[in-house]
Amino acid sequence: MFSFVIGEISMAKEKAKDRILKAAWELLLTTKDPDAVTVREVAKQADVGIGLINYHFKSKDTMLIEALGRELDIKATMWSNMAEDESLDPMENLCSMIMNLIDVSDEYMYLIQMAAKNELLQSEIMTPLYFVPYIKKITGQDELTCKLKAYSLTTTIQLMSVRKNAFSSYIGVDINDKDVLKDTVMKLINNIV
Repeated sequence: MFSFVIGEISMAKEKAKDRILKAAWELLLTTKDPDAVTVREVAKQADVGIGLINYHFKSKDTMLIEALGRELDIKATMWSNMAEDESLDPMENLCSMIMNLIDVSDEYMYLIQMAAKNELLQSEIMTPLYFVPYIKKITGQDELTCKLKAYSLTTTIQLMSVRKNAFSSYIGVDINDKDVLKDTVMKLINNIV
């Protein structure tokens, strides 16, 4: 009996956490500015108390990073399904995925900077895993080799995203131009993969 009650409480907390993340993401989409999103607004939209938000997240930034991560996971699942589609060119799919990630980076630069720093210094390294199925399909190489290539690709993309102007200056082309960016991403993929 007690385990059933504990299970229900645990499920209710997870549902509340999902509502919090959904509300945080919706507010981010509306405001386009992480500083404009308040914990009070998130609590109101998620229909939870502020204390529950503090229970689940160390800070507002942590909550927003997790909301962004959740949305990227949803997109990554879609992209992973595309990687398995035999009718689609894996190089083009990988390029498209990277272009989409860079677009998200442009829109939520502050969060991407925090998330990249967090991934590099504190949390598990997860972002390169999005690229592994593509690299494996393109190269047919073993898992370790694909993970190393995915990590190299990820760090370069993070640098391109977070320091776009400095990276443009370094390589001598303006990657703010979408066509130039796509050409640069394809060259990057060909070079690393």
